Amino acid sequence: MISTILRRSLFAVLFLSATHFGLAEEPAATQRFALLVGVNEYEHNKLNQLRFAENDVSSLAAVLKAAKYQVTLLVTKTANGELKPSKYNIEKQLRQILQKCRKGDSVIVAFSGHGLQFEGEPDAYFCPVDARPFKTNTDSLVSIGKIYSDLDKSFAATKVLLVDACRDDPAASRGVSRGVTSASSPLPPQGVAALFSCGAGEQAFESPKLKHGVFFYHVIEGMKGSAADSDHEVTFASLASYVSRRVRRDVSEIVGDGAKQSPNLKADYNVEPVLVPVMLSRADEVQLGEDWNEYHRNALSASQVNFFKVNAERIDAWRRAADVGDARAQVLVGSYLMSQNPTQNRAEAHALFHQAVDQDEPEAMFRLGCSCGLKLERDRVEGAKWFRRAAELGSARGQYQLGLCFKYGNGVKKNEKEALEWIRKSAAQDYVVAICVVGDFLAEGRGTPKDEAEAAKWYRKSAEAGFENAQYHLAKMLDEGRGVAKDHTEAVKWYRILAKRNYVWVNFRLALMLVDGIGVEKDDAEAVKWLRRAAQFGIADSQRFLGYMLESGRGVQKDLNEAITWYRRAAAQGHELAKSDLVRLGVKQ
Repeated sequence: MISTILRRSLFAVLFLSATHFGLAEEPAATQRFALLVGVNEYEHNKLNQLRFAENDVSSLAAVLKAAKYQVTLLVTKTANGELKPSKYNIEKQLRQILQKCRKGDSVIVAFSGHGLQFEGEPDAYFCPVDARPFKTNTDSLVSIGKIYSDLDKSFAATKVLLVDACRDDPAASRGVSRGVTSASSPLPPQGVAALFSCGAGEQAFESPKLKHGVFFYHVIEGMKGSAADSDHEVTFASLASYVSRRVRRDVSEIVGDGAKQSPNLKADYNVEPVLVPVMLSRADEVQLGEDWNEYHRNALSASQVNFFKVNAERIDAWRRAADVGDARAQVLVGSYLMSQNPTQNRAEAHALFHQAVDQDEPEAMFRLGCSCGLKLERDRVEGAKWFRRAAELGSARGQYQLGLCFKYGNGVKKNEKEALEWIRKSAAQDYVVAICVVGDFLAEGRGTPKDEAEAAKWYRKSAEAGFENAQYHLAKMLDEGRGVAKDHTEAVKWYRILAKRNYVWVNFRLALMLVDGIGVEKDDAEAVKWLRRAAQFGIADSQRFLGYMLESGRGVQKDLNEAITWYRRAAAQGHELAKSDLVRLGVKQ
């Protein structure tokens, strides 16, 4: 018999069960279910408003979904009336889940909100949103004793109930009622384990810093892997031990003033329940984190093909991590598939992105939006939807792409003002592409009055961060004196940077400046080098000018035959001066 350890004042009871018969191992085809209930605002004015109860269960939902649980989430902020945390809905949803359970399955039930226990009453109660908190109205409350009974009757092997319902000061109850604690709650039946957020006479605390109740914050962190044992699994025992230590420490440090919160458990099982099976080792976790950071550093690449080429040997490791539910790995594998063959691999990539989306991963939402645009039917509406979800969760790239949707009317009604608002939000996170595009909006007067001076400031910030388009726009403004004082010397500096990166559109202008000595000493030989590079990429102006330099022997040895070759190539593109040169030389086009 394992007893004593956990509890907080918003009733945290974590129940688990292995069957009475002591199964040797979990069957291969088992399923995992979770019913998670959180209530911040109650309909009855005698139940105080809470801040983070719903965030507790919503965050836990993401973690459990990653661990392959089928999650039913009941919170007040839902458009689905059947998922409102009323007593009727809670009992109905639990009944439906337990009816699905078969031998070897797992069930976790989590409650975060207010709880009550009345003097002289052996039972304890969780308060649904429509609770009437009086001893004469216990039929409006969710009975913990009945939850025990329902779990006990199910076929599931592992049964888990999380209840954190004791967040009011117990001293204020005057003995009439109090939140549910480990000391006062009924004992669970054999095969059910219970974990409470705090002990007798204690209060369970919420933390604005953590944006959670302290108890559930550590349950969530433990489920993510912090409570994993030496076999890289999170078991009931390892989670209870982890949560107990961390809650005691954090309440003492965060709340202070001698505050105490001592989680307690009661449990009776034959086989240690595994809550989250085989997770990543610490070394694998560290390496995956490094891969993820490198992936984001390469975000300026349109396809990130080079990143995946360099890290090809990591694909198998990412797949293994994706299989155990890691959202980052799911995004990496999905992005890799889309970069290799978007059409062939779209279905598998979509499935991976959707798994990561279930964990509220903004990058997955961004990628799902991008991949929607690769469909033959170009489902822009769906793409815009995913960009919006990523944007609202703070993804800089999601905000940028949503801005472009509004700019061009892709999947949403065209609105350049709203487009600029989203792109500015992205730029505020130092996303250099967005910084440049804010400059574009200002330079063109889109969604805002035209302001080239302000545009030049945005271009400079993006240019100095290494973004080529911004470097080009800044160089042009310096060259032409638009929005800034004309400065050919600085313009040449930016043109040289771009030319070395094969930004061939600037090569012709750089060559002219070298020929005429504008912002730089005259240098015909260097001018020919840049002209030749642009000419080879098919730039007609450069082809014609290179022909002229070869014909006249400027910066290069005279070569009339090669000059004619370049004149012909430029003329074939309709270049009128090149056509005139051929006529002058008596050469057929």
